[in-house]
Amino acid sequence: MARGTGIRPWKRGTEAARAASTTVVPNGDVVVTDDGGLFAGDGTTQLKDLPRHARVTDIDSRTATFPVESFGNPDTDYSASLLAAITASQANNGIVTHRPGKSYTARSTVPWTGPVRIDWRGAKITRSADAPNSPVLDIYHPVSTPQAVVAITQANRVWPGSTDATLVSRIEVASVAGWTVGDWGVIVGDDTIPGGSPARAQREGERFRVAAIDGNLLCLSRLVRVTLTTAIRVARMTEREVRLIDPYFTDDPASPTTRTAPMIQIRTAVRPRVYRPRFENLMSEGLRYVACVENETHHEQADKLRTSLTAGAWGYGVRDMSCNDSLHVGLRGSDLRHVYTSGAYESTAAGSPDTWRFGSTIGARIVNGSAGEVGHAAFDLHEEAAYCLFDKCSVAFNHKEPDGSQFAFQLRGRDNIIRDCTSIGPGAVSIRGFDGGGRHQIIGHVHTVPRGLSTASAFRIAYTDMTARGAAELSATVIAPAFAGTAVALLARKAVIRIPSLVVRTDSAQAIHRLTDIADSALLVDEMVVDLRGSTGETRIFSLIDSLSSVRVNRLVVLAGGAAWRVADLATLNGTVTVARIETDTAPAGGGFADVGATAVTSIGEIVVDQASNLTAAAVVGDTDLAPSAVGPARHILTAPLTADRTVTEPTAAAQGRSITYTRTAAATGRYRWIVGSESVDTGGWITRTWTGTAWTTTARGRTEPSAVAAPIPAAGSYAFTAVSGTSTSSASPNQQVRAQPWLLDRSVTIDRIGVEVTVAGGAGTKWRLGIYADNGNGYPGALVLDADAVAGDVVGMIEKTITALRLPAGLWWVAAVMQDAATTPPTVRVLNAWSPPVMMTLGTALPANGSVGAAGFTQSNVSAALPDTFSTSVFTTSLVPRVFVRTA
Repeated sequence: MARGTGIRPWKRGTEAARAASTTVVPNGDVVVTDDGGLFAGDGTTQLKDLPRHARVTDIDSRTATFPVESFGNPDTDYSASLLAAITASQANNGIVTHRPGKSYTARSTVPWTGPVRIDWRGAKITRSADAPNSPVLDIYHPVSTPQAVVAITQANRVWPGSTDATLVSRIEVASVAGWTVGDWGVIVGDDTIPGGSPARAQREGERFRVAAIDGNLLCLSRLVRVTLTTAIRVARMTEREVRLIDPYFTDDPASPTTRTAPMIQIRTAVRPRVYRPRFENLMSEGLRYVACVENETHHEQADKLRTSLTAGAWGYGVRDMSCNDSLHVGLRGSDLRHVYTSGAYESTAAGSPDTWRFGSTIGARIVNGSAGEVGHAAFDLHEEAAYCLFDKCSVAFNHKEPDGSQFAFQLRGRDNIIRDCTSIGPGAVSIRGFDGGGRHQIIGHVHTVPRGLSTASAFRIAYTDMTARGAAELSATVIAPAFAGTAVALLARKAVIRIPSLVVRTDSAQAIHRLTDIADSALLVDEMVVDLRGSTGETRIFSLIDSLSSVRVNRLVVLAGGAAWRVADLATLNGTVTVARIETDTAPAGGGFADVGATAVTSIGEIVVDQASNLTAAAVVGDTDLAPSAVGPARHILTAPLTADRTVTEPTAAAQGRSITYTRTAAATGRYRWIVGSESVDTGGWITRTWTGTAWTTTARGRTEPSAVAAPIPAAGSYAFTAVSGTSTSSASPNQQVRAQPWLLDRSVTIDRIGVEVTVAGGAGTKWRLGIYADNGNGYPGALVLDADAVAGDVVGMIEKTITALRLPAGLWWVAAVMQDAATTPPTVRVLNAWSPPVMMTLGTALPANGSVGAAGFTQSNVSAALPDTFSTSVFTTSLVPRVFVRTA
């Protein structure tokens, strides 16, 4: 192949006149025809038998190859040969190639600012021991001088071919000279990146594409995702192609320990692509992107990358620094610190013209990654990361290195997601955050702890550096056979964690085994399944170690197989645990559902003990350790098949006035009875027992089946009113006064929406806040089970709020509504008229006044924000309550 090298197009029409030959013209030009044929520069000699390194490659358009072997002597000065080959390939829209399987030694850095295509074809590049502490290949694409931004505004825009309006950001500048539609730009400010440590002086920014230009407005096709307020400026990026294929890089083993530079660095590039890179035995990181947009890495392999805290060298496979909307597919790594991580430059001076030092890492997507034997979190996000996603990634056997952790994944920053990932090892995910951060989601994660491992929790969500609690969401499965640690599933610190689903399988042999460790945190659990079959010690599901913590569970399923367990462990401190429904095959340990502190609150709703052949009579309601405090009412549904009468040993201590209802459903088999005190409960019957302070006494009894089947519940997606009567309209409800009305359910129902009807709009900003309270056992609202937040009161119509599906067991509930923020005109709503509540309503302990009317509900005043956790015990009645509707789920 010719070493010299111009590339000229040759038209197909002259091809027939060319004589076929295998001759290679030593220094002639190479001609590329439109059908891919190669000819000598005179157009008469076709190169039929091309050398292996002289082929045509189709990337974005037809290009000719420029072998690095054809430029100087790469065996003695690889970097010079590579630079010469890149220069020639750029001039002729070509691609640099290497000889497959050959080894080269790089002794200096190749800097490059233009478009570049390089195919290493698996050739091995070793950075020599005497090379400078800089990348082997350093690509930088220029950015224009920043210009001041006048304002950032938002507007709805209808794009050509669409009828829907899109809310977009508009960047106003003094002049749009030099800008065109399709340009890429960067907008920065001197604002500190939220979610990060303020001491690091990391400045905010974002990369964007210009979708339209209106006057002096640069219009995006979306909203700017960062908040900029100080010294805002914008610059234009340069779009030049970057294609790097099959690089294989390593460091000389004799390299100095002070080496910290990556092998390849790409700065401020638009849509650079790196395919199948391989990094092995590096002194630091492999591939670093800085301030790029839509950069992609495909199928990287990184092994044996050193981390040195002393040298400041970090063994990262791929690092995004202030990049936006990157995509990394099929990253693989072992024996390194992170397969992937993010970052942003620290100590950035205010007003710096170096826009590449600015910006969060936004919108990174890491898909189908895999790691093994990793020293820190294999997949990691630093404090500046936002809206990033780890999707279908897996980690096996991560271990702890100096300044590392035992967790496979780590989330910092804000609004990041881990979805459908798996991990095997000590820990699964660690979440941390500073003010402005948090709101992370872990969706569908499966974590396995190797048998017998003694370790920390699978999930650690700790916002201890934040002023207020941070938010998170967790749905996961934890499998921990023979676990020997302290809290197998979750450690929570200063967090509010929504848990749609959590499954824990463990068979610990420890005397006391805790599944969670909770401090200054709140857990909101839709469903939790605990499989303890095989455990020989006692398991405590929720361990609350301070009075600030609380747990609310809609449904708890415990498959114990005879193992001892309790719902909660609050032995020496305080906290609140509320469980709407428990389903188990084994009643709790002899001490009862909770081992509680002096003023802890434990509220258990329905308890279903099924298939309980190992159930002892004393353990059906073995809550003798419950302190005399505000413990909610319990309803025990007894469905176990009986082969003889069975006696329930009632608790010997309880809060005075506490009631427990025992129900023997018609579906339960066996002709025998449950004996409770001097009473018996046979099939289809129920009794309520109340503690007087010295003894249990029967206060109610009845039959629910088979004399009458409970009223059916409307099909899922159906709307219904919680009370039916005549109606009228009224605006007389006082501002900030909660009005609670009874709602009696004779079977359980699940709802996902709640609302009221506004007939006349109130003043701007007026709203109605809706919720549901449990009954306190005496026909009066007790503990809050739902705060649905507010619906608008300043619009007319059936106004509803969508909520997380909430299951309400059969029983008495209290629907609450409060008008708020009605500074001027209160809204008019549909109210119940001439309604007879389904239960007896107390009028208080004082003698009613002459002419008193019956109560339709109870009130509590001065509620200006969230509904109180417990309804006021001071009885104030009302005959006027809004008509509330719900939707079944």
